[in-house]
Amino acid sequence: MRVKINPMKMQTIQRVNKMQTIDVDFEPYLLRVTFSENGIYSCKIVKSIEYSILNKLTTSEKNVLDGLYSWIESYQSGTFDCELPILDFSDTPNFRENVYSKLIQVKAGQRVTYGQLANQVGSPKAARAIGTAMAKNRHVPIIPCHRVIRSDGSLGNYSGYGGVTTKAHLLDHEMLHASTEVSEVAST
Repeated sequence: MRVKINPMKMQTIQRVNKMQTIDVDFEPYLLRVTFSENGIYSCKIVKSIEYSILNKLTTSEKNVLDGLYSWIESYQSGTFDCELPILDFSDTPNFRENVYSKLIQVKAGQRVTYGQLANQVGSPKAARAIGTAMAKNRHVPIIPCHRVIRSDGSLGNYSGYGGVTTKAHLLDHEMLHASTEVSEVAST
């Protein structure tokens, strides 16, 4: 899988509160990314291209997109060795931000249960709240909510485009390319 950014498919999108939106190929999906100088505000898997950049980018915005493109290239090539792009967590409740900070520590090819993640954030009875945090994750697949599974080993739900089929595809890609031997469920 390779990153494809086709500047010929550009359509203009107006800035809203200093935010811009762009669609980027993330084979076999597309990512719709809303960003500003502060980082990526949201990223989600979508069905079709609607937005590309024609507005002039500031240096900070270019840095945000460069980080995103590097992350996508690393993810799709299966090396998983790139730093996360700059993410904007404004308007994200502290609990969810804490959950996401623990979740990004789960490496590609590993899985963690809702309960294990709840334990890791110091709220062992909050497995349902973890599920809600996954459903409200606005940085898909950068914040890898697809790596969170049920305690019985089943995949559980996935609120992004394509549902559990997309979740399974992302997990299969990671297992295929993960460079280290990993366990089925990450330890706490």
